Amino acid sequence: MTATGDRSKTAPLRPGSNDIGARLDALSRFLVPHMLLIAASLLVLAMVIIVIVRLWDQSPANTQEAVRGTLELLYFLAGAGLVVTAALALRFAKAQVRQAQDDHRLATRAHQASVFLDIEKRWGSPETAESRKLVAGLRENLGRQYQGREQEWGRIVDDQLTALRHDPHAVTQYFAIMEVFFFLESLGLMARPHRNYLPMRDVMALIEPALRTYDPLFRAHLEGRFDAWKQNALSEADRAGASPATHEEGTFANALYLLDIATRRQPAP
Repeated sequence: MTATGDRSKTAPLRPGSNDIGARLDALSRFLVPHMLLIAASLLVLAMVIIVIVRLWDQSPANTQEAVRGTLELLYFLAGAGLVVTAALALRFAKAQVRQAQDDHRLATRAHQASVFLDIEKRWGSPETAESRKLVAGLRENLGRQYQGREQEWGRIVDDQLTALRHDPHAVTQYFAIMEVFFFLESLGLMARPHRNYLPMRDVMALIEPALRTYDPLFRAHLEGRFDAWKQNALSEADRAGASPATHEEGTFANALYLLDIATRRQPAP
């Protein structure tokens, strides 16, 4: 027999299923409905006896005393039963809440893991890989042609990309280079804190080195595209407060948001 088969026979079905807390939870699930039924029955019986006593006002004193004692016993049993039932019900409710919270956390982590695997696949997809290769080639050309002028590389790249974008014969090359930033735009949207699709630390673990490389080369071009969007899409009153940190919409706002976090211009959420 395999080790897996041995474990399936000897291991508990759920972690902690044999401990005292789990057994009490199981017991409370069984007892709560039954004890509620018993307590309710005792209360109904007590009310019936009360009615009988009122009808038997002329009954002998010893009979009334016996009925009164029975009534007090029933009240005591019903009250005690309700107290025990309430305690068990509270424990059962807490166990249900804990289970729901655990299930929610597991479902959230499973969803995040699935999204993260999809991101890894797209990061390594042929289109994105080709874009990253073109970006690396662009950087190598800058190093050969403009060595010692690193402070100007952002402006030079912006000029080159703008020329490609407006050239009908070269616009395909522009989109091929920018494919990686289209991916970052989607990733930045999912990594926004309030969306809770992905923890930012996981995103940065995957792409932070690449973002730090891209920032000095492409920031000028991305900011230019974002500024152009502001001019066309926002009113004059809204333009002053518009930034990649405050906007999820707008050309490359989310890609710039990731660049800001990777380069510490924007604090990590």
